Order: sequence, then C-alpha cells, then structure tokens
Amino acid sequence: MSAQGITYMAASGDSGTNIEPYSYPDREPEVLSVGGTVANVNNSNGQRITEVGWSGSGGGWSNNSNAFNVRPPWQVGTGVPPINGNNNHRLIPDVAFHSAGSGTGAYQFYAGGALQNGYIGTSFASPIFAGCLGIIEQYIINFGGLPPNGAGKRRFGRIQDLIYSMNGRSDVWHDITSGNNGTLPDGSPSTCHAGWDTVTGWGPMDCGSFADVA
Repeated sequence: MSAQGITYMAASGDSGTNIEPYSYPDREPEVLSVGGTVANVNNSNGQRITEVGWSGSGGGWSNNSNAFNVRPPWQVGTGVPPINGNNNHRLIPDVAFHSAGSGTGAYQFYAGGALQNGYIGTSFASPIFAGCLGIIEQYIINFGGLPPNGAGKRRFGRIQDLIYSMNGRSDVWHDITSGNNGTLPDGSPSTCHAGWDTVTGWGPMDCGSFADVA
C-alpha cells in the first residue's frame, strides 16, 4: 500500500503502555499510529477550552523481536528519545485525536437505527483523523497541490515523513503537555511533555493549517 501511495493508519490502542500481546500494527513503521486525547470544547462555538492526554492512549514501544520493529529514520524531532541499547524500537503514537470524554463518551453516532453514546477509544480517533486527511487531500488537490505519482494518483502516501519533518510546529500541531498513560517498558513513566511524547505523539492536528503548509 505504501508503494501505491496509500496512507495507512491504525488506532494505537486503549490500554496505555500495555500494548502487548496485540502490538501489531503498533510496531509497523509503515502504519501511522493515532493515539488519544480528551478535549473539552465550548458547546456554543466548538472552540477548544482544554485538551489533555488520555490515560488509555496506546503508547510507548514493543520489545517484539520482529526485524522491522526498529526505529524508522523519519522518527526524530523534539521530544523523541534518543536511540540507546534498550530502545531502538518503533515508538508510538505518532499523532492523537479526541478519544474519550464524560457523559456521552467520545462521540455520538447512529448504529442500528438509534443514537449511541458512552463509547470511548482510539478506534474513534483513527477514523476521524482519516476522514480529516481525506478532506485535506481534496482541498490541496483543488488548489493544484499533490502532483500525480507515477500511477497518476494524487496522494500523500506514507505521511509519517512529512509529519515528523514539521517537528511539531505550533501552527499545525497542538502540543499536549498534560496527562499520562502508564509505565514504559524501561520502567520510566509515560507522560505528556513539550514536543513529541509517548502519550499523544505530536498531538492533534489543526487541519486547516496542515492543508496550508503540507
């Protein structure tokens, strides 16, 4: 799919740093990992009031010995821990979107002919991010961007390279600096901090700004 220019993403999981025994596709470098936040917005205008890292956001790394479970060359930037003898693994998540809340859960949705609520998880964040990215692609294409690839397709492809090259620029990424999701495999706490972190990655994206600079 990467060779065809397809952007592939998946939820990072809902058990914090406890990503085993289901660490695939978290450890797959070709997959964009989408973690979770808890956003509090103004009901009248939709403006963000606060946003913190969600405690269930899948994050950290797997010690699985798969040959591809190594730090990809694009995974660098402010806050990304250096490679050392104990950790040369693919880190997650890459980005994050709203995944949990109180009362009505993360999002309301219709299923079986009825309005459902009370559900939470990064399985909301990943498809929401995918939908936003699809709209962004159409916006950019309408204004002459995303030149066709060899197959004539106008796609972002593996977008991780582009995202990490932005290094969390503040006009595109909302840096989440509050929240935690557990203990990392090396025994250190997994907490939100300035730059990339193992709770929210680079954080949620400002879709309009991303479209303008991508």
